[in-house]
Amino acid sequence: MLRGDTGASNTDPFATAATADNQWVVSPAHLMLLLPDPKMLDAYPTDPKNGSPWVMWKGTPYAHIMAPVSATKAAVMRSK
Repeated sequence: MLRGDTGASNTDPFATAATADNQWVVSPAHLMLLLPDPKMLDAYPTDPKNGSPWVMWKGTPYAHIMAPVSATKAAVMRSK
């Protein structure tokens, strides 16, 4: 994902479009990190606007860390 993406829900791994409550995020260049123990994700926030790593899809089997690699761009939240 070193080119970033065109958007995904931060809360629903099956969402295909932005809605009023699915926290649609357009992410800058990033790495996606999977951890062996989901409890390790508790140390990270879920807010993609903070400019540092955050947990995407927390509480689902697909939860992972989104780690931005661009110091100049933060994720952008969009709603429908």
